[in-house]
Amino acid sequence: MTRRLKFWIAWYVPLVGLYLAFASTIDPHELLLGLVAAAVGATAQELVNAQDLVRFRLKPRWLVDLRLLPGQVLADSWLLAVVLWRRVARGQTTTGAFRTVPFPVVQEDEAVTNARRALVTMALSVAPNIYVVGIEGEDGVMLVHELIPKADEPVPPSMLADLAGPGVAGPSPRSPEARP
Repeated sequence: MTRRLKFWIAWYVPLVGLYLAFASTIDPHELLLGLVAAAVGATAQELVNAQDLVRFRLKPRWLVDLRLLPGQVLADSWLLAVVLWRRVARGQTTTGAFRTVPFPVVQEDEAVTNARRALVTMALSVAPNIYVVGIEGEDGVMLVHELIPKADEPVPPSMLADLAGPGVAGPSPRSPEARP
């Protein structure tokens, strides 16, 4: 199998799964439509990838902490439900906050940097309490917004695990000065 075909299949299979999850039916017409839509999506991705405008190389070890996302989504959803209840029932207001989080700059391949930024942005923004506004590459800082501000470090440790070595600019994610 050629490399392009492997990548096409790697996009096609999850796209079929996503379509079926969102359609939530196994009707033959819906299944056929999902297969066609996934094929179109995988083909479009390969056409974009063939232009080599954006390089993206994900390291599998970064995915370790993604298993925690469903729990984080549930916890944040509960937190927001409580805040909403307090607002409706008691009239209490909540003020969200922007804050900066250390996101160390490392001298690595552009494809790896792009993948790390995209994965961290997705991992943080999927939970309803926090979203990433932007990552400033040269400064080693990420701007996030939280509806209910928390003091903990939002970036999953596995996504920063290989940033503690040489070539890192800015504080280490585990150093005391990196804590807000």
